[in-house]
Amino acid sequence: MQLLDIFNAHCIELDVNVSTKVQLFDKMVERLVELKVIKDKDKFIHALNVREGQSPTGIGEGYAIPHGLSETVIKPAVLYFRLVKPIQYESLDEGPVSHVFMLVIPNDLRSNQVKLLSDISTLLLDDSFRVILNNAVSPEEILAAAELDKKAEVQTVDSSNKRKIVAVTSCATGIAHTFMAEKALYNAAKTMNVFLSVETQGAGGVENRLTAEQIAEADAVVLAIDKGIDESRFQGKQVLKVSSGRAIKEGEVVLQEALDHVGTYVKAASSSEQTELTKEKGTTKTFYQHMLNGVSYMIPIVVAGGILIALSFSFGINAFENEGSLPWALYQIGGTSAFALMFPVLAGFIAYDIADKPGFAPGIIVGLVASNTGSGFFGALIGGYLAGYLVLFINKKMPFPKSIIGLKTIVFIPVIVTLIIGLITIFVIGGPIAYLQEIVMNFLSTLSDNNAGIVVLSLVFSVLYFDLGGPMSKMVYSFALAALAENIYGPMGAVMVIGMVPPIGMAIATLIQPKLFNVEEREAGKTALVLGLSYITEGAIPFLMSKPKSSVPSFMIGGFVGSLVAFALKLEITAPHGGLFLALIPNAVSNVFYFVLAILAGGAACAFSMVVLTKLFQKDKSAV
Repeated sequence: MQLLDIFNAHCIELDVNVSTKVQLFDKMVERLVELKVIKDKDKFIHALNVREGQSPTGIGEGYAIPHGLSETVIKPAVLYFRLVKPIQYESLDEGPVSHVFMLVIPNDLRSNQVKLLSDISTLLLDDSFRVILNNAVSPEEILAAAELDKKAEVQTVDSSNKRKIVAVTSCATGIAHTFMAEKALYNAAKTMNVFLSVETQGAGGVENRLTAEQIAEADAVVLAIDKGIDESRFQGKQVLKVSSGRAIKEGEVVLQEALDHVGTYVKAASSSEQTELTKEKGTTKTFYQHMLNGVSYMIPIVVAGGILIALSFSFGINAFENEGSLPWALYQIGGTSAFALMFPVLAGFIAYDIADKPGFAPGIIVGLVASNTGSGFFGALIGGYLAGYLVLFINKKMPFPKSIIGLKTIVFIPVIVTLIIGLITIFVIGGPIAYLQEIVMNFLSTLSDNNAGIVVLSLVFSVLYFDLGGPMSKMVYSFALAALAENIYGPMGAVMVIGMVPPIGMAIATLIQPKLFNVEEREAGKTALVLGLSYITEGAIPFLMSKPKSSVPSFMIGGFVGSLVAFALKLEITAPHGGLFLALIPNAVSNVFYFVLAILAGGAACAFSMVVLTKLFQKDKSAV
């Protein structure tokens, strides 16, 4: 199916007067009903809004491509509306929208959706086509321009006596920017008289896969990507890594930098070796990305484990102790199994991201050692980095005879790295953290014996909870558990509120001031709300990583306010986990209203602090 097969003059309306996205969707879907493309207006608007909730369909620079799949669609179509005035619209560049292409595909033809989306996206990259969109006085002008652009795409390129570049494009959603970057690079290559081959890794899978011969003949490699890909096939090549957005905006500059080896790194000569970065800036960025990679694999495990634990408590506080019962099984899956995997997975995938496959085994084992020895999140984080970089060092600096090279990654690296980093985790990392935990526990016990120390206790609780489920948080939680064992329930009430506040506060902040956060952070905010309500503090980790200067103080401020309200209202909680699910369990929470009030007070304080501090730091940054 081609774009022009379903795009005609009846699908184009110029100078439409709407002021909101709701009005826009209403008018466009009304047109679809008139064209007998859909049967039910409300159902299709719902399908559009569901898709909008997943990620922005505004692709930037005033253009949007909303789309949806629904059983109410009769036949495929593409609508184009040019608006009289730009309207607010969730876009990748957070700007308004004035040109809207709406793609409508029946369920039985959904395999065509990605191709058609990419066709529209790449069409919008053509400057001459955009000029026509802005100035056209009739639909026929737009259709003629689209037809010319289609013909221009079909051409042969003589690769003789030309410098050669291979590229991979891949954006977060795998749709618009993936293919816009592809076309931008092709346009730049044509202007520069460079022979270019581009592989796209979009939502529909890999297209135009680069061959070994293409890679071998290339003078440079460009990776215009917003997510991790397998780089092992580019070993020995000069590689330039940029965002898909930069490839779209600065295609010629990107290709020239790749050819001149500006900002490139040499991919190591073994598939198990990682990138060798040549610039300090690149090193910092990659170090941070390794951590994000580990966290991204850990979060789903935290989600699954925390919610299953909460569900087990819904049968009763001690129901999980009845071996063989459903709540026991839920607790075994969520607590004993899922939560036991959090830190091993974090460390394992950090090491994997640094050193490829050989780093995974030492990393995941060291993560389990950190979990078992009490150093938790920080122990796993440090252990994952140490394991990954040690594997990388061995691969790069320790040559092995070819006769036993196979044993290097199968036997030598797993055993030696696991032993060295495992011992460091136990004796160097674990010991000091355990000692610090004992000191803090004694200090907390002293405060809890003194009524005048409640304010100080709230402050200490909130300050120590900054690491979001890490060893410091575990100290506070352990203290609340010890009090629970003595039938003292106030500390658990305050601690649970503090643990729920960071993710809930971040969710509120992204809702009230979305422009302060990028697309990924806004998506993380939606997940954080669910996690926060389930008392899964780790839901705020993406914000700890992306905006530490504003998020950490916000966690502390919100936690302090929430804890203070909980202590002041004498909130008591008799269960060690569960979050708001505990409201469904009789006698688990002394007063549900007080519980909700403390959460809201802390969440609001956290969100307000996050907004204020983020604006402050952004202002300081722009002033530099």
